[in-house]
Amino acid sequence: MFKIFLTHLVTILSIKDLVLANKNSRKVGLENRQKMIKFFLILDRADNFHNKTQHW
Repeated sequence: MFKIFLTHLVTILSIKDLVLANKNSRKVGLENRQKMIKFFLILDRADNFHNKTQHW
């Protein structure tokens, strides 16, 4: 459930990011994408931790 939500969020943010990149500069779009990747890596770690702790 959580992963599905994240996938939709990534899609929405990617589309938004592309629109912003076209309006502004590609640099801004790249910076946003890097921030987004870091954010999702943190979320993925939290999700993995949650899955591990759930089973005991």
